[in-house]
Amino acid sequence: ERLQRFSSETYAKQEPFYYAPEPSKMPYVNDLTQLAGLTQLEKLILPGNKITKLDPLAGLTELRELDLRRNRFVDLTPLTGLKKLQDLKLHSNYLSDADVEKLQKALPNCKIGHSSL
Repeated sequence: ERLQRFSSETYAKQEPFYYAPEPSKMPYVNDLTQLAGLTQLEKLILPGNKITKLDPLAGLTELRELDLRRNRFVDLTPLTGLKKLQDLKLHSNYLSDADVEKLQKALPNCKIGHSSL
């Protein structure tokens, strides 16, 4: 419901998009499709959700900060084109060290925080 209120026409670039559910207030975010049109987004904070696919983020090339801790994705390929990314938090996801290292090579100016489950 909250994601439906955002669109590229109404989103203000200076406002970060933040959604982290409290344990008592479900549902979780698991589909990022509605964010794909927010191409001017610079900060996206979505820890503790059930995100499995990052494909909708591939076009968010203005992103500078991305927090995806505690989700369920395994493919980082959609993030390789986010060249302006400076800070990426990937802790507690189902990712191998090799996958994170590959992304680090694609984004050499990005600080990537990662720890395996």
